Amino acid sequence: MSHAPTGLIRYLKLKRVLILNALLFAFVAWGVSGEYARNRALAIEIDRLERQSGDLRSKNAEIGEIGQRFTRPEMIEREARLKLGLQRPGESVIIVKEPSASAASVATGETKGKLPGGGSSNIRKWLAYFFH
Repeated sequence: MSHAPTGLIRYLKLKRVLILNALLFAFVAWGVSGEYARNRALAIEIDRLERQSGDLRSKNAEIGEIGQRFTRPEMIEREARLKLGLQRPGESVIIVKEPSASAASVATGETKGKLPGGGSSNIRKWLAYFFH
């Protein structure tokens, strides 16, 4: 007595069904792997944008602090005095100039052996050439 294969076993033995199942599995695996790669790329991009957002927020906070500093009345008055030359009634402006290098050397006595143009005398040059 031979056993007749049942319906499910009969379908599994067919080559066409096996090939169709393999192709279906490959198609689903291809779609899933593509979706995984896309999700991973989006997660990396989201992380990068969140870091950039944090940097921009901190820069924005710094700029806001600077803006608040410059809108204080003391800073407005200081800038008006420095850049526009404004003054309060009764004040007079005094400008103090930095001494130049030649005036500082004259004051300290460093001009001995040097010419007014800043160069050394010929005797000093010869002595420096032979003995230094």
